[in-house]
Amino acid sequence: MEGFFEVFATTVIAFLFARLGLLSAGLAARASLLAATLYLAGGIVGTNHHLYFAGTPTAALAWGATLSAFEVVPLVLIGYQAMKDLKISRRSEWARKYRWPIYFFIAVGFWNLVGAGIFGFMINPPHCRPTASGRKGCSGSPSGR
Repeated sequence: MEGFFEVFATTVIAFLFARLGLLSAGLAARASLLAATLYLAGGIVGTNHHLYFAGTPTAALAWGATLSAFEVVPLVLIGYQAMKDLKISRRSEWARKYRWPIYFFIAVGFWNLVGAGIFGFMINPPHCRPTASGRKGCSGSPSGR
């Protein structure tokens, strides 16, 4: 579930936005492939930010936090592009009819960026975990190690 949510959400929302004409099919495909690439390239390393109680080395925690934060990028990109295109096509009937579902999907991308991207990256790097019990200390810890 960790990284697959972003792949699933990006692919489904990109498909819907492409069908509505808010994204080109090429951009939707590129965003979906980027999400899948980040998910597959991150793999086990991307989930290492969960292992801070297990005494995982600082470098592995840092890579895990970084890869996990980057997983939200494709969803944010398609949300941004859809918002730009929606502003252009607001005058049309279909845009008024589907306005709230489109806003909902754009909000999914925005709050995913805020929650998983910004806040997640603020708390996941090793220097932010000074009380990690499985480790003897980390940068910025009270023990000074």
